[in-house]
Amino acid sequence: MTLHIISRSPFQHSAMNECIKVAQATDTIVLTEDGVYATAGEQHAQLDSFLKAGRLFALSGDIAARGLDTPEDINSISTAEFVTLCTQHNPIQSWF
Repeated sequence: MTLHIISRSPFQHSAMNECIKVAQATDTIVLTEDGVYATAGEQHAQLDSFLKAGRLFALSGDIAARGLDTPEDINSISTAEFVTLCTQHNPIQSWF
């Protein structure tokens, strides 16, 4: 199971789309930094299969820092929970 970390805004970069093309159904995606902008609008729908499988997370601190509201269906996690996910997955792929 690969952990994919998306840190770029889907409105300014293709990292999220590139990730979705290669991510497997058993992989997990974490949205960090400007990647949390994917929690809203059309980009949110592109991540639907990971969301339904409980394999989509967003860092709560990054969401708060950008003044965003966390959608109810997004798994918002702390930095400590992010570290735990990192220890549970191999390999880890960063998309930036």
